[in-house]
Amino acid sequence: MINAMNSLRSPARKNALTLIELIVVITVIGILATIAIPATKSILDRAHRTSARNDAHHLKSAIASYYAEYRHFPTRQTGPESAAAPIQSDHTLMDILLASDRETGPDGLNQRRHVTFSGGRARPMGNGKFRSGVRLDENGGGTLWDPWGNHYRVIVDLNADSRVPAPEFVEDVPFLPQDIIVWSPGKDGDDATAMDNVTTW
Repeated sequence: MINAMNSLRSPARKNALTLIELIVVITVIGILATIAIPATKSILDRAHRTSARNDAHHLKSAIASYYAEYRHFPTRQTGPESAAAPIQSDHTLMDILLASDRETGPDGLNQRRHVTFSGGRARPMGNGKFRSGVRLDENGGGTLWDPWGNHYRVIVDLNADSRVPAPEFVEDVPFLPQDIIVWSPGKDGDDATAMDNVTTW
């Protein structure tokens, strides 16, 4: 009789998890998650940096294409190169490159409607910010955002000497030997922190 009872109970006991086994499984899952989460963050960070670098180079090419069409840069800035502040990829620059209605009129800087930039649609982040792409408006203009919700920065050679003033985060070099430079301030959104900035030079 006792043997018959044991034989009836044993299959159920074999299929059930004990408390210790359950704790071990949860611990193993926790350890694996601890290893996987930083690795995932690192992969995402590399992907964001690659995306930012690609968009920065695409923006640089769009500005060069505009220059080839008009023989001047897409900015209303004038004056000595050393006084040129960085242009941001907000409406000031992107409306020109996207040939918005504001810039194709008689006073605009793209009267030939030469669209030099095209890109993916930016995704909303909240607080009026977007990420990774162009935020278009109803006038055909827009703004370009990096993966962290910042505008790109641009400096162009305004006095045709084939160099631009180096941004503040570039140490010990007053000029860079290029006509156009573009950078993203990176994850922290701070130009002064060079470590995470994504540049085209």
